[in-house]
Amino acid sequence: MATKIIITRKSDNVITNIVNTQKVVENGLLVTDDIVGEYIIGFIAECDVFPDIETPDTVKPQEYKYTATDGFAKNPDYVEYVPIEKKVERLVAENATLKSDLSNAVIELSTLIAMGGAV
Repeated sequence: MATKIIITRKSDNVITNIVNTQKVVENGLLVTDDIVGEYIIGFIAECDVFPDIETPDTVKPQEYKYTATDGFAKNPDYVEYVPIEKKVERLVAENATLKSDLSNAVIELSTLIAMGGAV
C-alpha cells in the first residue's frame, strides 16, 4: 500500500489515473506516475482529484472506482483488455470448430436423407 493521488472521472467515479505528483499547468494537469513518468491530463474539468490516498497495490485504473465517502470499489463494468492477436486466435479456433460442427451436421443430414429417414 502506498500514498497516491487518485484521479477519477466525475461522470462515473472510475479511476483513470493513479499518480505520485500533480500540478495544474496551462494546458491541464501535469502528473507523474511509476509507469509512464511525466505526462499531462488535459481534461481536468471532467476529473476529480483525491490527494494523499492510501492505495492498495491491487487497485488499477479502470478496474476500480473511488469516492471520498465510499473509498475503493470494483468497477462492475470493467472488461479486461484482450490484445487483438489473442482475439484473432480465439476467433480462428471458434471458426474451425463451427466449420467442423457444420460439416458433421451436413454429413449426418445427408446420411439420414440417403437412408430415407425423415428430417
